[in-house]
Amino acid sequence: RKRNLQVINELSRHLSGIENKEAQIKPFASKKIRRENVQEDVSKIRKERLLVAPTSPTEQVAFYVHLTTSLPSPGANQIIKFDHVMVNIGNGYHNNTGVFIVPTSGVYVFSWSIRLNGGSVHSAELVVNNETHGKVYLDSSHLDGHVSAGSIARLQVGDDVYMRVKAGVCHNRGAIFSDVCGWSSFMGWKISSL
Repeated sequence: RKRNLQVINELSRHLSGIENKEAQIKPFASKKIRRENVQEDVSKIRKERLLVAPTSPTEQVAFYVHLTTSLPSPGANQIIKFDHVMVNIGNGYHNNTGVFIVPTSGVYVFSWSIRLNGGSVHSAELVVNNETHGKVYLDSSHLDGHVSAGSIARLQVGDDVYMRVKAGVCHNRGAIFSDVCGWSSFMGWKISSL
């Protein structure tokens, strides 16, 4: 009998714990959670946390391109035509000319990476509306090398942006490399509207 009372008391405590948990869950169980409400709440939270409102899908712009083959001996001021398009949201990059034409005004980030084989020396520059906006230089006289850089620009619809081999005081010789071991690449994306 003593053992039975202990079991009954234990079960009563356990049942009380379950009832307390059920009471805590009940208010939530009675509400119908709809996907739209959750998405609305998430959207409100994001807007409160962001410094800059996200762009709408029609304003999103991004591209990522690379060379599929090496440029054996590019000349001074030659535009580097990155021929393989991996991403082109907004259709601003034109691989036949190597020029990105801005489809919507805003602030953009650009990044580029140039790979050289041993014995090559090149300077490559980011050009925005015929003005230099960023540049890199690499002298890989003895070993293969890879150099990267980036830039931010405020751009208007129709502005043009491209990479070219720098002319002038910088030496340029040898190939700009791109193969299965590493690509020379160029990318850009819009981070906000003006």
